[in-house]
Amino acid sequence: MSVFLDFLRPRRRLQPNTLQSNNEEKAQRKNKAHKENGLHGTLPPVCVPSVTERRPPRTPTVCLASGTERKALKGRSKTKQPKEKSYFPFQRLPLDCKLKVFMFLNMIDKGRSAQVCTEWQDLLKMPSLWVDVDFTLFPLCFNANTGHTCNRDCYEQYQIRVKASMKHLAAISPVMKRFCFAFDIGDFADGWLNSVEDLILHSNFRDLTCVYLNWKETPVKPFWIEQVQYKWEKYNDYVYRHRRRGRCFVNFFDLFTSQASNIKCLALPFYWNERSVRNMARLRNLEVLILEKDYVFQIINQSHLNELLLNLPKLRKLVLEVWIPERLWPYEMTSESLQHLDISQCRGFCLKKVNMPNLETFRVTLFPTGDSSILIPDTFPCLHDVLVQGAPELKSINGLKLPNDWKLEISPQMESLYRTVCPCIRHKPSQLA
Repeated sequence: MSVFLDFLRPRRRLQPNTLQSNNEEKAQRKNKAHKENGLHGTLPPVCVPSVTERRPPRTPTVCLASGTERKALKGRSKTKQPKEKSYFPFQRLPLDCKLKVFMFLNMIDKGRSAQVCTEWQDLLKMPSLWVDVDFTLFPLCFNANTGHTCNRDCYEQYQIRVKASMKHLAAISPVMKRFCFAFDIGDFADGWLNSVEDLILHSNFRDLTCVYLNWKETPVKPFWIEQVQYKWEKYNDYVYRHRRRGRCFVNFFDLFTSQASNIKCLALPFYWNERSVRNMARLRNLEVLILEKDYVFQIINQSHLNELLLNLPKLRKLVLEVWIPERLWPYEMTSESLQHLDISQCRGFCLKKVNMPNLETFRVTLFPTGDSSILIPDTFPCLHDVLVQGAPELKSINGLKLPNDWKLEISPQMESLYRTVCPCIRHKPSQLA
């Protein structure tokens, strides 16, 4: 028990000098013992460094960084030096793959790609790459997004770019499937007609199916250019310009239909006369036809409308826009193949009889021109009776889905619709009564 208590007593801490004296006493006692045992000489004193001279033991370096930082440092040490930038080996691709990539580019991107190297320039001369030719993609000025104010020089540069593209395509003889342009062919100062006709004569239109021909205006041309040029012209001069443009269209359309006879979708402003209707009859494969209005009011002859529909046996959709002056004119329409008819953009045009056994959708509005209070006679038939007799398969009018018994009974929704589009005495709109 006493031993245990003695162990618990706090021991006196030895000072450095005390430790050094104790070590010297031990060395002296050890030398004395050697002398007694017959050993001559004395052993060299033991070199015992003092506590103050002792070097601290080596301890492992302690990392004071957090766990997240240690992971980052560890990952950084394993990260290799960044490699040089790698590029896709486009030049090593087979020829078919290169052509497939170029097929996805539009006209402007193809023109820029042709300036990269001679190999690309030669590849882009292949006619099969130019299946989609759309001149409406060309902007008036490429600096328009930078706040640049366009002037006459911008339009002149636009003409140079577009005509150079036409000349380039004419030399290639592209095999087109889609063709679009928007140029005023009656503006002889700009000279669009000659450039377009030259391209048509040197192109391959055997696969051409979709066409948009806006021949009456150049939308990108700033309006103030014409305003300065024609500011003091008289009304007769405007009429003359319009008639001249119409004659240019008739000759141009004659050339175009003789070169492209397999078109399935056609959209254009139409100048109604006997020759243009006869030229339209060449396109017997047409399935979609969009006829926009010309600049001025024009009366359509019933014979021209009949001839147009008769010579298009595969026509499924017709969008018609005509503006007839001074009154509401009744017309008849007959087509065995037509399924969708849209005359909602017409002015002064209404139907008195239809013969369309396959018609499914119909869009119509009633907008007479002139003094509407006296120009709508009371002898027009009801639109409901016209559709019941001539379009038995009709399913919707102006987006309104018709019930199965629509031919026998007029629903409230149909009655409300007829009051806005039917010119008969019973459904005549209140604003026209």
